[in-house]
Amino acid sequence: MAAEEEEEKLSEVFVRAGKVYLFVMALIFLGAGFKPLIDAYLLKLPSQILFWVNMVSAILDNATLAAAEIGVKVLTECVAPEIEVMIRVYIERT
Repeated sequence: MAAEEEEEKLSEVFVRAGKVYLFVMALIFLGAGFKPLIDAYLLKLPSQILFWVNMVSAILDNATLAAAEIGVKVLTECVAPEIEVMIRVYIERT
């Protein structure tokens, strides 16, 4: 049932590294774009409110990750073994 190991080409490694670089660059630009909004509104909020906003964000993030893991587990247990292998290979590549 285990997926066969494929050797990764050097060009694929560089493409993946480029995608990661572009993603991080986009996050930096997004943060710079929101800086005026953050400076104007968020920095004026009391620290207690920021604490609770952060707590709610963390809880929702963990709930999303748990739902994703449960969804994959249910999916892989309910489908044919051949499809399970294809799903695992797809998840590993993304």
